[in-house]
Amino acid sequence: MENFIDKLSKLVSLVSLVIAAVAAWYALPMDKKVKALDAETRRLENARIAQDLELKTLETSRQLSLQLYTEVKDVLRSKDHSVKEEEAVRVLVDALADDPFRWKLLQALAVGASDPEVKEKAEITANFFKDEEQIPTAANKLTAQMIAPSEKSYNAIRIDWFYCDGEHEEKVRAALKLKTEKVVGRWRPRLLPNEINSRPGYNVHSNIIRFNSDERTAAEALQSDLRERLSMAVSLQEIQYPTANYISVFFCGD
Repeated sequence: MENFIDKLSKLVSLVSLVIAAVAAWYALPMDKKVKALDAETRRLENARIAQDLELKTLETSRQLSLQLYTEVKDVLRSKDHSVKEEEAVRVLVDALADDPFRWKLLQALAVGASDPEVKEKAEITANFFKDEEQIPTAANKLTAQMIAPSEKSYNAIRIDWFYCDGEHEEKVRAALKLKTEKVVGRWRPRLLPNEINSRPGYNVHSNIIRFNSDERTAAEALQSDLRERLSMAVSLQEIQYPTANYISVFFCGD
């Protein structure tokens, strides 16, 4: 009897083990689905949080822009405003507003301000930031990637040629002689105002070519042509900020 009960117990245990194994086997796909649904739920929640944050940021930016617009309007409409008020509102707009709102407000100050220095600073920075909007960024990286690697010469890349003053402008004019009928990228000379160059991210006081890692070949070719064809010494500086299919050249040194 005891032997029968022992065998029966082992049989029951074996059957239970088989049932558990079969149940686990059937549950495995379900477990994967549950985990996938859980991951998708977390992804959607994170996306919702990010969207809410973006909306709050946009609303804050919109409110700030309206406040800055009001400040500019009030200063320009006031008949007895001071030069300090004009300069203060110019600095606020320059530092806090986002483009294109920034350069448009600066243009308004350039037209309406009474102080010549404020007008000049506002006009110079307005023009600079307006031109900056045309610089290709990561948003149009796809267009840059459509260019075959074999064609990735500086002839196919947009180039901004910055100069710090009149003397350096002559160097830019000379460098632009490198442009031939093979050049399909947009080249343009641009003043780098002291007002801009004194900010973080610039502080350029030499002759340099700034480029992203995938533009190194083009930057090196441009450096070589400037040196060998025009006797211009220009150093290279790879930057992390993404500017797709774009190189900036600075003439701000000896």
